[in-house]
Amino acid sequence: MTTLTHRLPVAAALLVVMASHTIATQQPKQSYQEIIQTKLLRFTKYADDFYRQGRAAGGNQWKAPSYLHDTAIDACGYLLAVRALLEIHDQLSCREDRGNASLIIARELRYYSQRLDVDMKKVNLDLSSAKLRAVA
Repeated sequence: MTTLTHRLPVAAALLVVMASHTIATQQPKQSYQEIIQTKLLRFTKYADDFYRQGRAAGGNQWKAPSYLHDTAIDACGYLLAVRALLEIHDQLSCREDRGNASLIIARELRYYSQRLDVDMKKVNLDLSSAKLRAVA
């Protein structure tokens, strides 16, 4: 049986990558499956909200919500991939294999984090250009 200590670095990285998971009050610990499912629902809702906002926007104002929609969809894909990797990790019985899988999972989480960072920079560039004054 896999212990929490084997998943702790992976779970910690997941939380940093996908969004903060703060607990204001003392609550029962959630499994990574519950955390990922919660995040999937949240990012799906974000994607829907940004899609509707982009459709309602006029002119060039659709770009930022469109980028945010795409980023939320990408985050959902990353979460699904992380969930699959963690489920595979949990099925490994050999300690050495779990260690090797943890390295792969950590590498993939770094990649997902970098991709989301690039996506957010793209949105920030678009938003900052919207703040520039027009020159007549």
